[in-house]
Amino acid sequence: MFLIKETPKTKSFYIKNVLIPNPIILAPMAGITDMVFRSIIKKMGAGLVYSEMISCNALHYGNQKTLSLMDFDKSETPIAIQIFGTDPQLMSEAAKMVEDAGASIVDINLGCSVPKIIKSGAGAILCRDSVLLGKILEDVVRAVSIPVTIKIRKGWSNQELNAAEVCRIAGECGIGAIAVHGRTSAQKFSGEADWDFIKKLKESTNLPLIGNGDIKTPGQAVEMLEFSQCDGIMIGREAYYNPWIFKQSLEHLEISTKLKSKEELPDYSTIPNLTLEDRKNLILYHLECLVKRYGEDRGVRKMRKFAAWQTRGLPASACFRDKVFYIEAHKDMIELIDSYFMKSN
Repeated sequence: MFLIKETPKTKSFYIKNVLIPNPIILAPMAGITDMVFRSIIKKMGAGLVYSEMISCNALHYGNQKTLSLMDFDKSETPIAIQIFGTDPQLMSEAAKMVEDAGASIVDINLGCSVPKIIKSGAGAILCRDSVLLGKILEDVVRAVSIPVTIKIRKGWSNQELNAAEVCRIAGECGIGAIAVHGRTSAQKFSGEADWDFIKKLKESTNLPLIGNGDIKTPGQAVEMLEFSQCDGIMIGREAYYNPWIFKQSLEHLEISTKLKSKEELPDYSTIPNLTLEDRKNLILYHLECLVKRYGEDRGVRKMRKFAAWQTRGLPASACFRDKVFYIEAHKDMIELIDSYFMKSN
């Protein structure tokens, strides 16, 4: 079975009064980190999971699709629900709704660089307005009793690296923790994440810091933790290619903490690779959960991208991808998955 049997003993930390049982954390990702995906990643051992980002304006107007983004299962806790916006009153109102929904943490998106979000004045560009930023953070913290966290980038551009200033404002406003992506807004996801910057930022703040960017293997997860001395590390895009990376990273971290010297740390390839059966079981499980949550039509359509991602690098996966994006029916999706893995054995 793909599910983790027991979470390895690794270092925990607190965000205010919320215990984060281990430092391997799922990043918020629009269109990805819904309740179904989060539940799977939680079963893989993630210490904290984040929702997709949610518009405070849409929550204010009671948009049902937006409200459903706040749905979560108790098994997902601790969970952070992420909101975004520019109006202090509406952001405070949204944070209160997050608290009333039972979430562990309310997170504010200050890192999104998607043009539509930037044009609205929200996301990463909000960090350029220290007055409005301080007002929003202060009001949101005052509005709720649960911890408030923020997710930022290293700055707007290489000429405007203001993460340290944002951290200072956050600390003064009572923010509980900060997640920082090691790229600027101008970079989006190009180039390399700057782990040196994350390390220096950790040295300059007393707040819990979560490092994010370019963690594609369990070894890199442990490396960032040890190099940056961050309280946690956040895994984003690699999660939808390899959901097992959380379980693998925890196992790798446990091995590394037991060794007397860094030189003794084995290459991760010494840990058994996933079997085709493991991959097939997870894809079928994910499909069933999506159909149950969203109905056949929407659930199957949502599963297309995950099935394509999670077969990346396997034999004849390109041919599988060509077919999977045309699948409409639940039973046809099951038949395609069964057929593909039978031929791959």
